[in-house]
Amino acid sequence: IAPTDEMSACGHSISLNKPVYVRQYEVSDGYHRYGIEGTPADCVKLAVKKLLDEKLSLVVSGINRGPNTGLNILYSGTVSGALEGAILGIPSIAISSASYTEPRYDTSAVVAYVLGRKILKSGLPEKVCLNVNVPSIPIEQIKGFKITRQAETEFEEYFDDNGDGGFILRGDSVTRDVDENSDVVAVKMGYVSITPLHIDLTHYDSLTSITYLCDIFDKTLSSKDGIEDMVIKGI
Repeated sequence: IAPTDEMSACGHSISLNKPVYVRQYEVSDGYHRYGIEGTPADCVKLAVKKLLDEKLSLVVSGINRGPNTGLNILYSGTVSGALEGAILGIPSIAISSASYTEPRYDTSAVVAYVLGRKILKSGLPEKVCLNVNVPSIPIEQIKGFKITRQAETEFEEYFDDNGDGGFILRGDSVTRDVDENSDVVAVKMGYVSITPLHIDLTHYDSLTSITYLCDIFDKTLSSKDGIEDMVIKGI
């Protein structure tokens, strides 16, 4: 099951208040194939809720062309497909071949198969999916698997004027992270990076450090006089 159109950088968007059309492709190998006029997250939702009779044991989203490391994770439709699987309680993997120009889908397919078999046997933590990035090299050159964290990256972006009043976003991802346990560096070193992602985006360290914000209510919003005083002072 896959989108019928290019869905790069669509994030976790889903189709609301409009029909999602499905095309079924006839093949001779016994497998059912569906094209979805929607996003990767739509594909997973439709598969689980509508198209498939049996309960899914595993979701594999990809193989994506190009790396989904660092900040790319937040924009990735491929990663969001796996996150949608995690939301639905299904062990899920997002897998990417870490080259835009020369992706090695054969290598990534072997990695996906090996990881998938292991996950089917051992499972994953609840509401967690794996973001897997595979170096674009022959399988025999892979140095191993490495459990990684999301690298600290940023984008150097600019907009091109396309000449008719529109603008096209351009740019490159920049990594200054040198930690061997980050996804970007691990892939550059020839390792398959495996980053566990959780659907809970709460930054727990901040739960206690921003409690001062509650004072705004206690001191101002809890009374009419306090609100008027806040407005007068421009607080």
